Amino acid sequence: MPSTSASPPRRWPRTAAATSSTSSSMPPRPATGRASHSGPLHHTGPFHHSGPLHHRGHGARVIGVDPEHSVYHACWQHHHTHGTRMTSLPAPQAPNPIEGIGRPCVLEAFDPVHFDDYRRIADARSQAAALWLAEHAGLAVGPSTGTAFAGLLETLELKHARGEALTGSWLLLACDHASRYASTLGDPVWRAEHQSRLAPHRAWIERLTA
Repeated sequence: MPSTSASPPRRWPRTAAATSSTSSSMPPRPATGRASHSGPLHHTGPFHHSGPLHHRGHGARVIGVDPEHSVYHACWQHHHTHGTRMTSLPAPQAPNPIEGIGRPCVLEAFDPVHFDDYRRIADARSQAAALWLAEHAGLAVGPSTGTAFAGLLETLELKHARGEALTGSWLLLACDHASRYASTLGDPVWRAEHQSRLAPHRAWIERLTA
């Protein structure tokens, strides 16, 4: 788990992301990551787009991952389509149950220009992904890490559908521990009550990881 530093002088956007890098002589070597509360993702985008990877002949892609009830995906989508940063966006119609990432409004620190793509992940998919990581990878993580993992799988699925090579290394940075969700993901009664909602996403993960 990455450590978090003291509170920064500004409020960072809580987001999740994936990055991929390529060079002229090597196949793509993508990595996926999830920002912590101290805001490393805010630095990740500028670093990849104008930093050492480009200066050394490497290309880089940064893929944002947003929970279902958050405005960052819409902000990025507007910028991608119109080339402008839109902050006056409709508030989500429901609260965001994925702790630590996503916002109901666009924070000043969020700059969509640093992202090559952005994916919105269903809450149930994020939760199912966290449970899968605990059961199959031995990682006691929460649904914000599940959001990043689901985004990684969706990216791989899309690349495969396009006929693109899936070569390279993928890195997932986990940031929330499962102990924070003892009354939800860690509760057998809660899991049983939400089984029908989680099951389709669990089947999707099982298919992609088989």
